[in-house]
Amino acid sequence: MDQILGEPSHKAPRKRAAVACLACRTRKVRCDVALRGSPCTHCFLDSVSCGVKTRAKRQMYCQTNCVCVRSNKSARTRVLTLPGKRDPALQSHSPSLGISVLPQVNESGSSPSIDIETAEKALAAGSLSSIVSAGEDLDSVSIDHPPHEVAETLLSVPVHYTHYRFLELGNLSKLSLKDIEYLESQSCLCVPTRGVLDSFMQQYFRYVHPFLPIIHEGDFWELYAGPGKSDSADPNETTVSLLLLQAMLFVSSNLVSLATLQSFGFSSVRAARRDLYTKAKILYDLNAEVSSYQISQAALLLSYWCPPADAMGYRPNYTWLTIAIQRAKDEGAHDYGEPKECQQMGLVEAKWQNSIKRLWWCCVVRDRILSLGLRRNIYITHSDFDFTSKSPLSYTDLVDEVPKSRVYDTKSKSSLMRLMDRVVQLCIALTDLLSAKARLEHINSLPERLFSEDLQNTTKWEAKLSAWKNETGQQFPLADLCASGGQHRHIPRHVILFGNTLYMYYFSAVMCLRHYQILCTEIAVPLGLAYSYLKTSYTAQRFQELQEATSGFTDCIISLMELQLTRWLPISSAAFTALPLILQAIKCHMYDYDSNEFVEAYREGTTKRNRLDALLDAMQIFTVQYDEAEWISAITRQAIQHAR
Repeated sequence: MDQILGEPSHKAPRKRAAVACLACRTRKVRCDVALRGSPCTHCFLDSVSCGVKTRAKRQMYCQTNCVCVRSNKSARTRVLTLPGKRDPALQSHSPSLGISVLPQVNESGSSPSIDIETAEKALAAGSLSSIVSAGEDLDSVSIDHPPHEVAETLLSVPVHYTHYRFLELGNLSKLSLKDIEYLESQSCLCVPTRGVLDSFMQQYFRYVHPFLPIIHEGDFWELYAGPGKSDSADPNETTVSLLLLQAMLFVSSNLVSLATLQSFGFSSVRAARRDLYTKAKILYDLNAEVSSYQISQAALLLSYWCPPADAMGYRPNYTWLTIAIQRAKDEGAHDYGEPKECQQMGLVEAKWQNSIKRLWWCCVVRDRILSLGLRRNIYITHSDFDFTSKSPLSYTDLVDEVPKSRVYDTKSKSSLMRLMDRVVQLCIALTDLLSAKARLEHINSLPERLFSEDLQNTTKWEAKLSAWKNETGQQFPLADLCASGGQHRHIPRHVILFGNTLYMYYFSAVMCLRHYQILCTEIAVPLGLAYSYLKTSYTAQRFQELQEATSGFTDCIISLMELQLTRWLPISSAAFTALPLILQAIKCHMYDYDSNEFVEAYREGTTKRNRLDALLDAMQIFTVQYDEAEWISAITRQAIQHAR
């Protein structure tokens, strides 16, 4: 028996175990849970639940009493057993594999020793015996507690994803044992405990979902809350992919409090973003998920990772967007059913058509936002999708979420959906402009006829943007959203946040149009192209309109700064802020600081704070949250120095 338990065969006296599981305490046998983690050898061999009950309250917890291990690769501690009553939304097995939990990582960073032959046979059979029992009382950690208070009650450390009934990893049964062990060693199969996970999910649906509704919020909360199956036509929608959840954690990591991140083992927002992105990427690289639908959703969220381009100009966010679009096409998302067709379908099929329509238009929106912010070509053009015959995503496609939201009241949720409707319309209006803007990069090979047509079409694009602003202003007046001095108190804060974000997109689009017109005049004049409007007055007017758009953008930033809402802006806002910041810095530098002209310009450019200061403060906020904002700031500084 000693040999089975891994103890030496000699009869040397043995010290009492620091802790024992409930099963071993009942049987009054020696337990090695403190050495190898849960499950102990007895429970593993007997395929029974291995739970550990914590001691009475103590001020200091030693590592053995906490029954946890720490990985050398990061500062995160990983839970093996948790005390208390089990959450009803948890289960001790995976729906597809019937497994409890894969081996945990020990102190050396590798998986604990288990019978590999037994594990391989079990995996081949589609099931592993209970490796780690389900946790208990995962809701006992309050996300509002400071880190030291959390540690005194229960470490808010990751648990295996199979603790949650709603999570699934579609291709796990086909992965090699080596791949599974690698996923375990990188903590890719671990997710936060319930309290911390609640905080992440609430912030996701509060700040990411409104302008990227890739998931039906009501269906998600239904799965998240506990047992039950969705009535979706796609079997993947009866569960949430772990890949998708890791992507959701990544994109919302800068939205939760620092105390929550610290309880999860992270020292900073940027460290959390890097680590959570890496976990999701590893899951994708190892083909741990097979559902094209959920891979597309996850890829859209991972496109929020935007580090500096390498020597070849490669940026991973472009690649993720390409993956999202292609996977969406694989599901037929670009050929979704029209409303009249859906009325003749059953409920399940109609919901599926709504799901893929959401997904496709989120691809379109993300494509336009990246193109507008990073000055790159769009991937979804008129040749890829018929924008005229297919109905766009609208308020009616989203309205059934209103009574099911857990983060917004009915009025706010309805307003946010109408704002999303306007985002889609703006993206449609930008299609031709962004395509033409990208063609300027190849002006030497661009036919003169095509260049001439693009230049003449600027009036049409200008009219589209003007019509969009007028229609949007009827529902969401810019003056109300950008009002200062508390004049917009009747408007919910979240509507102010997303309303200003929407107008920031609009002013960025206007800046893109004016910049394009100015570039065209600079190109057309040397080529000798005769256009009646290529006069000095025309160019001067475009510069003036560019400055007005810059001022409008800055007013949105100032409004959000006054209400301390800037930190909730998406990462794309950092890219949009670069051009206004450069122009404002150059404008201030051109004036003599001792002249009355500068003083007057300074006053005109200020509400409660200087415009330049507001933009600098906003960029500083972005830099604290995002690694990606650093290279944007560096480019901005170089541009300003070059202009000087």
